[in-house]
Amino acid sequence: MEKKYERLRDMLMAYAELKALYIRTYALMSTARDEAKSFAFDMPTQVNMVYVLRETARYADDLRKEAEGIQHLLEQLCCLQHTMSQSTDPVRATFATGSPTVKIGLKLPNKDAEPQRYAELMKGLGIKEERVAKGLFKADWKRLCEHATALAAEGKPLPPGINPKDTFPTYSVTLHRTASLDEVVENLNGKETDAEQIAVLSAKQQ
Repeated sequence: MEKKYERLRDMLMAYAELKALYIRTYALMSTARDEAKSFAFDMPTQVNMVYVLRETARYADDLRKEAEGIQHLLEQLCCLQHTMSQSTDPVRATFATGSPTVKIGLKLPNKDAEPQRYAELMKGLGIKEERVAKGLFKADWKRLCEHATALAAEGKPLPPGINPKDTFPTYSVTLHRTASLDEVVENLNGKETDAEQIAVLSAKQQ
């Protein structure tokens, strides 16, 4: 089996195992919460459960960070390859259709460390000085990045106060789901041969 199918299959099965564990663990914790509220545990048990829950949360958070890290890496690679292909079409995959997007990221000037550049930015955005001085306005980083991306697409300069050296690309893939992962996992179950599994992993969904 090709590596791409093997790894996708393994990730799907890990997803299924994790979801099942999540459902069981969440139910268990909900029960423990209700029991704790009714003072069902003595103090030594409380301390033991605090320890168990702290470690549980640590592993869960570490897994989340790793999953998000790999996700962002794949989004970056997909965006770069999509840009190099000069295609404007979305990427139609087995489980979803993805729209790779590259936008301009900005490092905004610090109000205290770079007051002049910050004032230029606020003025360029049409924000009155008195509102800035009183702290009544806070720039929305995401919206400013979208604004800068739109300006670049129109061949216009960056907003005042933004140093071109402080820009960087940001990558994302907007997904439109075309298949339920749970259904795909169910379809994989019972498929023994590589050919049968590949047929499920590569089938175009309706």
